Amino acid sequence: MTKREEPAPEGALRADAARNRERVLSVARECLARGDASLQMNQIAREAGVGVGTVYRHFPTRQELLEELVNEHVQGLLDHARAAEDAGDLEGLLKLHHRLPNPVLIPL
Repeated sequence: MTKREEPAPEGALRADAARNRERVLSVARECLARGDASLQMNQIAREAGVGVGTVYRHFPTRQELLEELVNEHVQGLLDHARAAEDAGDLEGLLKLHHRLPNPVLIPL
């Protein structure tokens, strides 16, 4: 007898769906890292070992996939900045500033 997974709470992904989503994001990150910003869904699906329908289920458009990657990256930068600020780590904040390609200054 096989063990069945419990149904996921509303809005949460099943464990296999979450793994597939993360594989898709990982492959998309690798594509961007090697300079390929085209984010071809068929190629991503093939490299992630999932069907193209799985990619589109999680990210209906390339734009949505790219937005998720950008959001992840920005959240990581914010987390790093907050941790450096909380630790009073001015050097850490300066390192973070140098990781930004073109800092945008918004007048308040």
